[in-house]
Amino acid sequence: MSYLLTFPTTTLPTSIRKPPFTIIAINGTCIHHFLPRFIPLAALLHFIPALSAFVLPAPTTLPPAVAKAVLVTGPFVGLDIRLDVRPAALQRIILKVLQCAGSTVPQHQYHAPPRLEACSSILRTWKLLELPAAGVDGVKVHMHAILMFGPAVTFTALQHLWEMFPPTHPILRLAADSFVEAHCGLAYSCDHFRDIRAWYRQDSKRHAVFQAAEQANPEFGEL
Repeated sequence: MSYLLTFPTTTLPTSIRKPPFTIIAINGTCIHHFLPRFIPLAALLHFIPALSAFVLPAPTTLPPAVAKAVLVTGPFVGLDIRLDVRPAALQRIILKVLQCAGSTVPQHQYHAPPRLEACSSILRTWKLLELPAAGVDGVKVHMHAILMFGPAVTFTALQHLWEMFPPTHPILRLAADSFVEAHCGLAYSCDHFRDIRAWYRQDSKRHAVFQAAEQANPEFGEL
């Protein structure tokens, strides 16, 4: 997955992989089990400056056992991200940060391309972190490929895509085309098809996008 994301090329500070390391939470919920153990704060703030707003103050006192552990493993800093981001999307972005900082990224990250729903979550998280839009161009190309050559688009994926993009975005037209072609290929159950069609007919802008896709495929109206 990391290969789909890019950060601007910059000169790395010499301390980018040095302590303190971070313990990360999202809105008060720790997500350490999703992430590598040692994530240098310097690397995060170098590539994602917006995270500086969420660094927690260091405690003035620590229990003896905790203080001893800190001496052994290196100092840690709390980071509580007060944004509506998903752990899996944040994980993928942080792994890319570590890779760009010169750390080793687990090999399986190169063999698990994200589904449409995951792509939408990554785009949303990237935007909330105020990162350069060009950095997710690879994700958008991947989404295009899924919609053009992948399996039938699901109802959930359609909903996520519509929340992410404006009505005129090419990805939404591709999604509508994927739905129409999948229906013509009998990929949906009757109930699934009815649910999707009822959903896009509830909104005039959605309906216009899907109606254009329907009209472009005469076979759709014959089923």
